[in-house]
Amino acid sequence: MRHLLVLALLGAVAAPAGAAGPASPGPATSREAAPLPQVGIELVAPVTSASSGPVAIGVDADVYCSGYLGKPDEAFPAAVVGAETQGLQAMYFQGDVLYVDIGISRGAVAGQEFWVVRPASLVYENENDLAPVGRIWETPARLRIICALQEESIAEIIASCDPVVIGDRLAPFEPIPIPLVRRTRFATSCDPATGKLTGRIVAAFDRVTPIGQESIVYLNRGELDGLTPGDFLTVYRYHSATTEVRTILGEAAVLTTRERTAVAKIVSMQDLMGVGDEVELK
Repeated sequence: MRHLLVLALLGAVAAPAGAAGPASPGPATSREAAPLPQVGIELVAPVTSASSGPVAIGVDADVYCSGYLGKPDEAFPAAVVGAETQGLQAMYFQGDVLYVDIGISRGAVAGQEFWVVRPASLVYENENDLAPVGRIWETPARLRIICALQEESIAEIIASCDPVVIGDRLAPFEPIPIPLVRRTRFATSCDPATGKLTGRIVAAFDRVTPIGQESIVYLNRGELDGLTPGDFLTVYRYHSATTEVRTILGEAAVLTTRERTAVAKIVSMQDLMGVGDEVELK
């Protein structure tokens, strides 16, 4: 901590008294004693690395509720087949008890956790493509086996982003860490291309449009292409009147990856984005 010492000399000087007419004898007037200097101390806060240190690029909901872009026809080991209150409600939330079609015979044990998974829309890289890039699989909730029977189990929803319905599929749960990253300089239109991996935003979570800061997006590049959680990408599009000038729209940070796809979060924005905009690894 730096200390700035400010010295202020405070004092008053008494002038000798004078009078008209003959001087009368008496003691000479003396200068009053000056007080001791007062010292002022200005405290300056220390410089820390908090502003430049690693920061989390998301929250639990970003990784646990955003689903993923997977294969169009993925197979799952189990499904929700019933519920304790099935005659009273059609949608189930945290705390509700469900029945699932996996039991001891296939390895289910009490305490085991599963993702609840639901198929959503097919995703195409271009409008005219016949083959999809994949399918968005929603992850509306997570459940835990209360007790396992021979062929079935009783489970409880322990966390939910959206309602669970009978027929939803189950996949073994694995915790997902939220990446910690250090921010880098924001790219500009004058910066040349990095020459690194490029890809495209092919879908947005909940089909949100336009895409802005904090939006969750799906990319057509993944682990086998060299992406890893925590990577930063510049989001851009080429100006319509040129073939070289890029309009920088924002930055995305990778949350999770699969073989050929990734889920990312828009962490900074300079202009609105949309499906089809390109990304480049920083």
